[in-house]
Amino acid sequence: MRAIQIALKDVKTVGRDYKALAIILAMPVILIVILGAALGGMFSGTAMNPIKVAVADLDGGMVSEEFIHVLAHESIVGLIDVVEVRSEDEGTDLLKAGSVAVVVVIPKGVSDAGSPDLLSLRYPSA
Repeated sequence: MRAIQIALKDVKTVGRDYKALAIILAMPVILIVILGAALGGMFSGTAMNPIKVAVADLDGGMVSEEFIHVLAHESIVGLIDVVEVRSEDEGTDLLKAGSVAVVVVIPKGVSDAGSPDLLSLRYPSA
């Protein structure tokens, strides 16, 4: 009961001060407008553009097939767009043209060596 009396006293006090009442009512609306304008793009629901990755498979073996399969997996299909190229030079040309973000080169013999650390990446210099 005491809390209700205190709340009523505060309502009466603020009700008498029109400037304070205007600020109390207008401030949330102003903040909503400002934050909505500033952060509106974050909640628009637009899809992210996938990263285009050129893959030059010079090996053609099991390791390279599995690597390409992982890049094209359905769980990341919207994040990475795999562009298969026939040679490292073709991938580099696409990179220079800005068509792809990175080129992955799988050299011949990777499947025989069984070591995926032999892969090389080409990306634009900063």
